Amino acid sequence: ILNDTSKGQASPDVAARVNGHPITIGKVRDVCVERYGKDVLEALLTGVLLNQALVQQKLVVSQGDVEHEVTRAAESMGFQTPDGQPDVSAWLEKISKQNKQSIDFYLTDIVRPTVALKKLVGSVPVTREDLEKAFTATFGSRVRCKVVVLDNQRRAQEVWQIARQNPTPEIMGNLAEQYSVDPTSKALRGEVPPIQKYSGQPALEREAFSLKVGELSGIIQIADRFMILFCEGHTKPVEVTFDEVREELHRDLLEKKQRIKMARYFTHLRESASIDNFLTGTSQSSKSNMSMNLPAASEMPATTITRREAQELSKPRAGSRTVNESTSTVAPASFEEPLTK
Repeated sequence: ILNDTSKGQASPDVAARVNGHPITIGKVRDVCVERYGKDVLEALLTGVLLNQALVQQKLVVSQGDVEHEVTRAAESMGFQTPDGQPDVSAWLEKISKQNKQSIDFYLTDIVRPTVALKKLVGSVPVTREDLEKAFTATFGSRVRCKVVVLDNQRRAQEVWQIARQNPTPEIMGNLAEQYSVDPTSKALRGEVPPIQKYSGQPALEREAFSLKVGELSGIIQIADRFMILFCEGHTKPVEVTFDEVREELHRDLLEKKQRIKMARYFTHLRESASIDNFLTGTSQSSKSNMSMNLPAASEMPATTITRREAQELSKPRAGSRTVNESTSTVAPASFEEPLTK
């Protein structure tokens, strides 16, 4: 009835009838709000916050902006037509089936907010230092180690004393299997992916890259964990020049830095707003007096990059490759390179 014009006019408040029994539009509305209301309202809240910020900064998101972002996404995910152009139709079909959501939902609730945030944060610089670090992290040599992870310093000291008496791969494997509190490395007898530079854990990197083959590290504290490394060797750097991959690195870093800046800006936007959510029964007062005068992203105070953000920046897609021809799985470049003694 709801989608039948003539029946809808005859029964304006009825969505359907079952054996003559009416199901009202109000009933459908109540069930939809109960099941999906919180998520839908959250999306609407996001839209209102972004629209208010756009108006304040005299910015507009056009249909062309949305189409450009979809094209960029299709290209970045490898969807191409036979003549090498971004295959937008195939990308939209893929994302719709994958997320089990309509294309309209994708464009309205995902693409448009993304475009809005990109406009709000403005340009994001990618420096020469950023590129050099990304190049080293992606294509440079990495340290192959066995690792024992402990959850208290006393036990770490005990294990380190045992290891230093006979620091060999076999002994470290035994110690990891017996004492490590990390399930993955414990099951693999201390084996972990090679340690790269600029991964967001400077203390670990500094210790790993200072080791020679066969050397045992000191006890390294990372948050609430204590780690002991045994150096087994180093991977060979990938044979590629900086100029060959500079454009790809720049594109990848720009996207990642932009995403980090967008997330920071939206968090600031949300925290600066006064929100009364009657559906969830919650209220939020502005954490500052800036709710009606939010600055542009470029005017926001600089913040220290977090470890998670550093780890995100340390993994450019430019350094990924397929593990083998039978799978689409990717692994960091040089992950399986032979050891150099």
